[in-house]
Amino acid sequence: CEVPNIITPNGDDINDWLVIPCLDTRLYPNNSLVVYNQWGDKVYEATPYFNDPQVGTQKIPWRGTLNGNSGQDLPDATYFYVFKPGPGVPTIKGFVQIIR
Repeated sequence: CEVPNIITPNGDDINDWLVIPCLDTRLYPNNSLVVYNQWGDKVYEATPYFNDPQVGTQKIPWRGTLNGNSGQDLPDATYFYVFKPGPGVPTIKGFVQIIR
């Protein structure tokens, strides 16, 4: 399971939100994602995380906004994530850049 390291949330619906491809397999329903800024402040969290922006009342995919709130765009920068696919699966840590 690999997490992409760039998103371009500029409203063109191309790479506008973080898509974690292995989640489309539905093998990891108990996943979680936490994103931090460069100072270690939590800027987004979802349990479980969904790639699909149309998932009912669930939190929308991360579009480079503070806590997933529309209109609270985070600045272009490098952010760090902790992705836990599920119980018994190794945690994945890395970075993702926002470029608008």
